Amino acid sequence: IASDVDSVYRGNADGDIYFLKVTSTTNSILDYIVDDMKATDDAMTQPVAPDRPYRYDYDTQEEYDAAYEQYEKDYDAYSLAWDEYYKKQNRDDIREELKDMQYVMESYTLYYYDGEEVVEVIKDFSHSVSSSSSSKAWVINAVDMTKFEKVKLSEITYSGGAKYRVDDAIENACNIYVCYEDQVSAIELENAKNFRMNSDGTELFCLTNVSTETSNGDLYRIKIKKGKPSEPELYNTDVNASRMSFISDEFVYFKDYNEETSRGELYIGKEKVDFDVYVYDVKYNEEKNQLLYFTDWNTEKQNGTLKSYSKGKTTKIGDEISQFEFSSEGKILYLYDYSTTYKKGDLYIYNKGKATKLDMDVSCIVPSK
Repeated sequence: IASDVDSVYRGNADGDIYFLKVTSTTNSILDYIVDDMKATDDAMTQPVAPDRPYRYDYDTQEEYDAAYEQYEKDYDAYSLAWDEYYKKQNRDDIREELKDMQYVMESYTLYYYDGEEVVEVIKDFSHSVSSSSSSKAWVINAVDMTKFEKVKLSEITYSGGAKYRVDDAIENACNIYVCYEDQVSAIELENAKNFRMNSDGTELFCLTNVSTETSNGDLYRIKIKKGKPSEPELYNTDVNASRMSFISDEFVYFKDYNEETSRGELYIGKEKVDFDVYVYDVKYNEEKNQLLYFTDWNTEKQNGTLKSYSKGKTTKIGDEISQFEFSSEGKILYLYDYSTTYKKGDLYIYNKGKATKLDMDVSCIVPSK
């Protein structure tokens, strides 16, 4: 079919295949950096300390006091000048180290094979950001160097961080495309990232305006029909970038996420499920259409309030629960009164509103699948 292939992906059950070829370009990393501090640093000289006044050099105490007051002001300015000079010296060190650094940019070409013919779909893209598991839809990041803005040297605090700065700048210069068989369509959304696509390739979510401090941003939904993306629709705001995913084609995410407490507001689609939800333990049972999660999580005691959400209804299962799993029959197993010292608790099974104790001194629940 083809040679020099880097990766092969099966598009769907019909046997259609996508595959990639990769090329690498190596340049000096300085090609991607602008020295915005060169003129300032070239003009900067090493600060010279002001002369300290002494009493015997002055006729009166008043003259000495005035001179000493001026000396203190000059010394403060001298200290500030040294702060800037230290920064200049650090930038000089970075300049020297960057001279020997290379930046490798890998670019890919995506091909589609329909069983008879190989077609080039899109070339010179940086990476795939999302794809569906059962359809032919892909989302591709393609670098547009006309949009690339060089990294400022003043934003680089150490030479080793330069590569990551360039990576970010290149990502910001990318255009986003949906590929379907041999067709390519652009997504008109600036600085989109954190893409999530459902399994049949009909719905795509992504974030824009992601805060570097909180990792929260604006959530957009894009519907895809036969590979053609719709206009991006603002779906929600203040959504956490690392806490969103499709669970059995239900889009689950968190708003107002607090990194210190690991809690936030849990959503399914546009429905708010609950607040103060512990983000690290959320499970979904597709057959039951049921979501399980913790609220009021106590990190020290390693337990919280276990709740169930199904068809718009929230049910409290119990307090002081440390672990839970769905059984193979869809019932709920959980550990109650778990001791963090002895690593043991009581095992219960919950079904149709009734909890039954099964065993004592249980260490953990092993998932059924």
